[in-house]
Amino acid sequence: MRLPRETATAAALYAGVVALIALQEGSSQLPWALEGTAAALVAAQVYLPIWRCDQHGVPLAALGLSFTGAGRAVCQALVCALVVLPPYLLVSAYLLQHPILGGAPLILRPQPWAAALLRQLPVEALAVALPEEVFFRGYLQLQLGGRLLPAAALFALAHVAGHQHAAGLWTFFPGLMFGWLRQRSPSLLGCIFLHALCNLVAQAWLRQFG
Repeated sequence: MRLPRETATAAALYAGVVALIALQEGSSQLPWALEGTAAALVAAQVYLPIWRCDQHGVPLAALGLSFTGAGRAVCQALVCALVVLPPYLLVSAYLLQHPILGGAPLILRPQPWAAALLRQLPVEALAVALPEEVFFRGYLQLQLGGRLLPAAALFALAHVAGHQHAAGLWTFFPGLMFGWLRQRSPSLLGCIFLHALCNLVAQAWLRQFG
């Protein structure tokens, strides 16, 4: 069974999630408020799609919450990472230091970041990648008829709200890649794996340079 199209409900849920993302960024200077909004955001992105499935009597596999084809999905994610991440990082480095965009030359700052990233892995996988993939690829992309461009655009606009900067639009391209993976597997596991990996690689890049 597939989750039926519900455009108005999907738009309302998207607006609510984006509002939480913006609120999380706005509360970044208040640790107690940041923790509360972050928890609310994770809960909303996971619970709301599950709630819609429950309302329509649709199994959670419709959202990609299934291990069917998960192994193949992870392998596809690894191939995508090997092919796409190197040029993506090079272009990102160029844009970050481009004077037209207000950038500055990147400075190499060698430091032992591997242990810190390993500690960050559970957070990235469970508190960032999983909820975002359930909502954006599991639910929203489905509501958009599987169309990649509008799904990736909404994903990027949500990141603009999170970063409160136009640089968030750069996430449009990873959004396309995650959406492409979602179309090729009944499981979200590949998308979640690649999403977490991209976030960790980006953090390593920023720790090493910047």
